[in-house]
Amino acid sequence: MTKEQKDKAAKIWGEVKGGLEKGYVASKVGLKKAGAALQKFSDKSVVAVEKKPLEAKRKKTCVHIGEIVAKRLSAKNASPIGSSDEEIAPLLKEVANFDKEIAKREKSLKELEKEGKTSDKQKADASKKTGKKTSAKKSDV
Repeated sequence: MTKEQKDKAAKIWGEVKGGLEKGYVASKVGLKKAGAALQKFSDKSVVAVEKKPLEAKRKKTCVHIGEIVAKRLSAKNASPIGSSDEEIAPLLKEVANFDKEIAKREKSLKELEKEGKTSDKQKADASKKTGKKTSAKKSDV
């Protein structure tokens, strides 16, 4: 091989190597972002899945309370019904517990949403300062 051919080969290899390094860095950044997004989505999904059965149990308990009240009111000698009634009080307590648990899940979901919006805003602010886009495109590398 002549010196000229060696120089051309070295130049081409340098360009290929540079392109591979840029591709590697872009892939690494992209995978990191995808992993974070997937984790955030997973966290939200878990909380939402935990919330659904609580809502269903709460609804079922409320229906049960309604059935008891309807049965009592339709009786000929209907006795007064109140929240301290021995049949209704424990069910109302269950409903209150379900409400607390559901509220916890909703708070968690809002916090996760807020975190997502905050991190997106921080990324956008950082990209404005640096003049770079926030996606893992060729211009980032």
